[in-house]
Amino acid sequence: MHHPLSGRRSAVFFLLSWLLLLNACEKVPQRVAFDHPLDPASDQYKAPKATIISGPADGATLSSNQVFFEWEGRLAETRFSSSFDYRLAPQMNQWRSTDNQQLTFDQLADDSYTFYIRERYPTDSVQVDPTQRSFRIDVIDGPAFLLKRFHSLEQIRQGDTLELILQAEEFENVMGLKTVLSFPIDSLKMLSAKQTEGILNRSACSGVPFVSSPADSANQDGMIELSAIRLGGDPVAVSGSGPVARIRFRALKAGDASVDFIKDACTIRDGNNQSIPLNTTVGLTVTIE
Repeated sequence: MHHPLSGRRSAVFFLLSWLLLLNACEKVPQRVAFDHPLDPASDQYKAPKATIISGPADGATLSSNQVFFEWEGRLAETRFSSSFDYRLAPQMNQWRSTDNQQLTFDQLADDSYTFYIRERYPTDSVQVDPTQRSFRIDVIDGPAFLLKRFHSLEQIRQGDTLELILQAEEFENVMGLKTVLSFPIDSLKMLSAKQTEGILNRSACSGVPFVSSPADSANQDGMIELSAIRLGGDPVAVSGSGPVARIRFRALKAGDASVDFIKDACTIRDGNNQSIPLNTTVGLTVTIE
């Protein structure tokens, strides 16, 4: 026989249990503190930042065209691994990614450069202000002519435009110049050659006439003749290093293509229109993908 008191006890017990459960659900749980280097809310979090630990000093001038950099990130002392993005201006206009912490750049032309590196966490959090280091390459003893590429560390594919800079290096008392370049007509097609603001425009003068071989004849002969001369001005001649012209080609087929100076046909003239001995010329070879 079921006793009525027993039923009431069961009902009271059920009601108390339900009230206790409801009260527990209404309490807001406290945030559990934890330390995690990738969580911005953690006391242990540090924003990503790469530190250069080996490489040329900022502002250094190097007598080698090979440069080595080594760096580390803030996750180096944790169990997590970073990746890094890097760029070398003005040779690279896009960031490149790497899991390495060191890098060597080879065959850099005489010029000024800035190396940028930034750390990237596995959460894809990226260093806001990249770490940077500026330096200059000065290998060539002038007076010299050399060719440099725009964005020389970027790939060139068939159909791409290849842009070169004709550079005058360590000139003294120069009024005029002439260069002759050779290139493979089966691999490259000349598009244009234009004067740039550079060494011959360094001080005021009446003008700097510039003459270039027409593209049609250059693409038939595989040679480009470029000449420029200062007219008037005070001083009549100028000194230093700087660009002379920008030359544009179309890449035609895969393989290596060399653009070289015909040194015996290159001349430099001083303020008295006398020939200045040219020490060296430096062409370049590009790989077309």
